[in-house]
Amino acid sequence: MTVYDRRGHLLPDVVDKYSNLGIHGARGEGLLSYIREHTAEGDTILVWGGESRCYVASGRAAPTRFFYSYPLIKQGYASPELLAEFTADVVAHPPVLIVDTHGGLMPPLRMTDAERVRWRPPDTRYAWYAPDQFRPFFEFVDARYDLKATIGKREVYHLRGPALERQEEH
Repeated sequence: MTVYDRRGHLLPDVVDKYSNLGIHGARGEGLLSYIREHTAEGDTILVWGGESRCYVASGRAAPTRFFYSYPLIKQGYASPELLAEFTADVVAHPPVLIVDTHGGLMPPLRMTDAERVRWRPPDTRYAWYAPDQFRPFFEFVDARYDLKATIGKREVYHLRGPALERQEEH
């Protein structure tokens, strides 16, 4: 699927398709533009929530096989082992950006430890959430990432260090 023209701009049909989903703003200042402007080809991003279409549309890959976050909390599928694998992948290959889509079923990244313990998915028949199992991932994000942008309801976190310094040159 081709999503960019020869100059690296999103094709009009892609912009039209995703604009009503809130991924791309009317003035070109949306999430896809932001991701492309703050990452380089070959960089990875992590989309925390259900908007995995961002990977294809931005041309960026996930640092883990869990490019769609919901299996990490899906009742009957999720397990401490899967969450540990996900966390190990992200720690071993830190993405340049993490996009928190506030997907409803996923715990938001910007919470205190106390809020994380109290947080529950809106539909516990569907979703599994064990705060202790998520703690290593949240601690990694808290230690290595800074919230740098809010685009609509989505929060974008940047990796601290050399990757962040390169991004700020853009």
